[in-house]
Amino acid sequence: VAVAEEYNENQNKEFSEFLYIISSNYHDLACYDKSISFLNLRQSINLKLYGEQHPIIAKTYDNLALAFCDKGDYQSSLDFNLKSLYLRERLLGTEHIDTASSYHNLSLLFEKLGKFSEAMDYGYKALKLKEEILGLENQEGAASYCNLALIYDEIGNHNKALEYQTKD
Repeated sequence: VAVAEEYNENQNKEFSEFLYIISSNYHDLACYDKSISFLNLRQSINLKLYGEQHPIIAKTYDNLALAFCDKGDYQSSLDFNLKSLYLRERLLGTEHIDTASSYHNLSLLFEKLGKFSEAMDYGYKALKLKEEILGLENQEGAASYCNLALIYDEIGNHNKALEYQTKD
């Protein structure tokens, strides 16, 4: 019985990854509703496998947030981004690269929503954490500099935007 349960669990993990690949392909084709349905199915399997308090649950919330954002459903995207951030801070701590990723994603979303103060707050948190973890010169930090430059450009502070654009 234990061997059968272990086989079934491994099979479900592989199936969960398979669902992620399908959802990613639909996302790349801009078929966001189909992507979301496969991500929801994946999440239901992962919840059974890992419970609610596991980093993979946060990652799937992150994937759902992106799909909803690209679909234009910013409120659902915000909800899933916040769920992901909450889990990552709780499970991984506030000094983890995945937490920095959540800060970055929230910054991008708030920029799209025109909430530039919140976008900057999360953008700076992401940049600071990425630099602490990965050092001053890294690709992740460059993405944060670019994001902050876009925010400064949106609010009309072109000198500051240029300053951040030349850092990335």
